[in-house]
Amino acid sequence: MMAVLIILLIILFAAGGQLYLNNLAAFRKKSKHLAGHDRFSDNSKQRLS
Repeated sequence: MMAVLIILLIILFAAGGQLYLNNLAAFRKKSKHLAGHDRFSDNSKQRLS
């Protein structure tokens, strides 16, 4: 019985983490114009190489 509870907890943590990452990615897409991330996306390859 304890193993079943542990497995359920692992599944809940994995599902919660996945939802958190999805919401984080969606929030970054929405707030991209606020963060000023667009300025560096164009010249980042030239700057790194």
